Amino acid sequence: MKVVIIGATGETGQSITKGLLEYPTQFDLTALTRQSSLTSVKNQALKDSGVEVVAADLSGPEEDLVKILTGADVVIPVLDASGLRLQIPLANAAKKAGVKRFVP
Repeated sequence: MKVVIIGATGETGQSITKGLLEYPTQFDLTALTRQSSLTSVKNQALKDSGVEVVAADLSGPEEDLVKILTGADVVIPVLDASGLRLQIPLANAAKKAGVKRFVP
């Protein structure tokens, strides 16, 4: 199952990611991050643990998000209160990409 996590380097996102990584044959993980954070220590640790880390602009063009989310089964946005408004365009992109589950 392909799972896309937004906010994987935050406290809650790290817990979710760690839990999913305990089942490597069941979950294929992708973490979305800001372009400016792509080479951060936390994102490098995700890469080292087998997570694909992809730069994405959640407030950018919806078509770009659709391309990134195509093929995903589940999208888990783990955003703080300041990022809640980004869940609507993210949910719309997930729907257009054919994502089966969106877990806000």
